[in-house]
Amino acid sequence: MDDFNMTKNGAAQNQPEKPAAKSGVGSIIGAIIIIILLAAGAFYFWGAKLNETGNNPPPLILGNEAADSSDVASGLPPQQTSDDEAAINADIQAMNIDQLDAQTAGSLEEYQAATQ
Repeated sequence: MDDFNMTKNGAAQNQPEKPAAKSGVGSIIGAIIIIILLAAGAFYFWGAKLNETGNNPPPLILGNEAADSSDVASGLPPQQTSDDEAAINADIQAMNIDQLDAQTAGSLEEYQAATQ
């Protein structure tokens, strides 16, 4: 036999070498990258959801000031925006019920004439 395959005592060396110990560093790095990408995507969609809710205007809180527009055509004078009892009674007293009834009856007659 050749000298390459012989050991010190002359026996043949036919055993394969032990494979080098494989470390799991590559798989751990891959898992970390995937987790980071998932977290980034979650934060992106969470931020988009938060931005959607920010488009709504704040609620309108009315005070005791008079409304800017009045519906005079329907027989209603300018009304208060307050929910105070005195303001509501003042609005009721200022309303002309006869004019409102006449306009309602006229609108009803126009509607009936248009639908027949």
